[in-house]
This record gives sequence, structure tokens and C-alpha cells, in this order.
Amino acid sequence: MSNQLFATQPAGNGRPIRPERDASVPDSTATLASLPLAVVDVETTDLRPGPMGRVCEIAVLRVPPGGDPGPSPEPWSTLIAPGCPLAPNAARVNGLTNEELADAPPFEAVAPALLRQLHGAVIIAHNAPFDLGFLRHELLGAGHEPAATPAIDTLLLARRWYRFRSNKLGEVARELGVPTGRLHRAAADVAVTWGIFARMRQRLEPMGMRTLAAWLAAQGSRPTLATPGDRAGRRIRRL
Repeated sequence: MSNQLFATQPAGNGRPIRPERDASVPDSTATLASLPLAVVDVETTDLRPGPMGRVCEIAVLRVPPGGDPGPSPEPWSTLIAPGCPLAPNAARVNGLTNEELADAPPFEAVAPALLRQLHGAVIIAHNAPFDLGFLRHELLGAGHEPAATPAIDTLLLARRWYRFRSNKLGEVARELGVPTGRLHRAAADVAVTWGIFARMRQRLEPMGMRTLAAWLAAQGSRPTLATPGDRAGRRIRRL
């Protein structure tokens, strides 16, 4: 999967043909309602991508254009054998064990299914640079060039458009009336993130946030899978 535009030869009349847009990347001028969404969460062995910081669980809820998965969405999810031990602080947060992960498939085996889930979609995540930074690291390690898939970050939206007592995932959910289950497992966090985004959308869309470009401008940042953002390259706090 590539985020590069395909070069073309000049047309017969001497005028260049406009390059084809990469179909794996949504058009920012399109309305959000016309685009598929992919709500993403990863659990990791540590807080920073690297030899000891690997993805150990991933979940993606793909929502078709204009779709609504309902109050109990069922995302695609899988454990992943990280190839390194869980750091104690990570194990305390996600509750996973090295024994549980030992028989899981490696990232290379699940990458094709993951890329199908993300293809052509807008990523929705809470603290998107965290998830995107780890996914970029894993995809590159598995021999895949990450596409410039854009992300809407519910954490950035919470900071810019709300005044919550805390912007952590669980606290935002509770203040918006979104049910929470066992947080810090990928499938559960995806369901909560979708609920948060749906509530935010109800408020913000009538204020003019209809196109993807408008949402990205409203959050004040444009993280993508190809360029996760400044925070992805350093130790960041998991929310």
C-alpha cells in the first residue's frame, strides 16, 4: 500500500494528464458522511515504538459511509505476538500476560487484514499519534509503506471544543454519557472511542464540520498513518 501518486505521461495534445489520486487515502474535500471510518486502538508492550515497544493487541471498527454500528459494535480484533516481553507498567494497564501472547500470530501475519480494514477510510482514535506511531513502526517492519491515511483525534477535539475535568478516554466517555466496559483492551476502547466520536459529531456537525478538511482544521492537527505527529517520536503518556 503506497501513499504516492502515480506519475503519468503527457496527453497526445501536449497537456499533462492529472495524476490519479491514491484511492487508499480519503479525499479531504469529501463530506465525512460519504467516507468509511475506521476506529482504531492498539495495546502495546511499552509506551514508545521500538524493539521493546511493540503492538500486542489491535482492534478496528470499520463503519461504512453513513453507517451506524449501534450501541454494541463488534470490531475486528486480534492479539499479536510482539516478540518481546510486556513491560510491567503496560501489563498493569492492559491486563495481558506474556503467556497469553505467546501463541498469537505475529504482526506480519495480520498486516494484510489490518490494511484491508483501513483502506480508503478515515481513522478515528483517541490520542491518535500514539496508535499511529505504533502502527507505522509495525507496518514498516513488516515491509509495508504506510499510506497517508488521515486521522480524526477525539483527544484533540476534547481539548479544543470541550472543558472536561480530564481528557482521558474513560473520563470523556463518562461525561458524554458513553458506557464504558473494561478499558485498556483494544476492542473495548474502540467501542468507547466510537461512542465518544458519535456524541461529538452530534454537537459539532451542525456547527459546520461536514467535510473531512473541516474536521481536521477543527482539531488543529493533521496526523496521518504516514506521519503520525510530533508526539509519536518520543515517550508519551497513554490516555
